Amino acid sequence: MSATYVNTSFTRRSDNERTLSTRIPRLKVEYQVASPVFVRIVSQYEASKREALRDPRTGELLLVSTSPGTFQPSTARVSNSLRADWLFSYRPTPGTVFFAGYGSGLTEPEPLAFDRLRRVTDAFFVKASYRFRTSGPR
Repeated sequence: MSATYVNTSFTRRSDNERTLSTRIPRLKVEYQVASPVFVRIVSQYEASKREALRDPRTGELLLVSTSPGTFQPSTARVSNSLRADWLFSYRPTPGTVFFAGYGSGLTEPEPLAFDRLRRVTDAFFVKASYRFRTSGPR
């Protein structure tokens, strides 16, 4: 099991305003159930807040492109997302392996609240690999 926490922020020199902050806690749990069976769970939360983009000399809001030829003033953005991924691996013999996994993405309005999470993406996959063995030349 491993856990990490990354906290990053940027401050504008001209007015000492925190322009971007990101917090990312991550948890990874791996377990070898038996010699051929392995499971892993990885969960990562990202809470980001970015203030509106400003010109460093004048302090005026910068214009951003919303569609070709259309510009609007920059706005503040908040993003709070949770990603959870599960993996099951079965390796009965060397060269033969079966994987099954599931991943989901969730979002919520308040950072690290975990009370109004809403699912936004789901993904499921399977993969099988088999190595064919042939007898060598006789």
